[in-house]
Amino acid sequence: MKILKPLMYTLIIVFLVAFVMGFQMRIAHSPAGWSGALMISLVVTAFAAAALLILGYPVHIMLKRLNKDKLSYYSLSGALFGLIIVFLFLPFGNDGVFQGSCPIFHAAFSNSTSL
Repeated sequence: MKILKPLMYTLIIVFLVAFVMGFQMRIAHSPAGWSGALMISLVVTAFAAAALLILGYPVHIMLKRLNKDKLSYYSLSGALFGLIIVFLFLPFGNDGVFQGSCPIFHAAFSNSTSL
């Protein structure tokens, strides 16, 4: 369980950065304040924890097994997952790369009924 300590440090850093960013945000044209920043940082930290457990830990195990322990391999795998999530699953709406180029592929990952 040597991975637990770095995981906790990573989540603490994510929480602190999200709290500072959330404290500067506005919700419905008014400052988020302490409670809004706390809510934002808790949600961001929960998503980060899920992503680390679902994606990060298996990649760490695989890279350890293959004796690829350089930072470049971890950076490449992190960038790859980011590109997959943003461009494949279109979390920000209809602005993805595959929009219109492959309607069957888009229909498989969207909840809209029209192509």
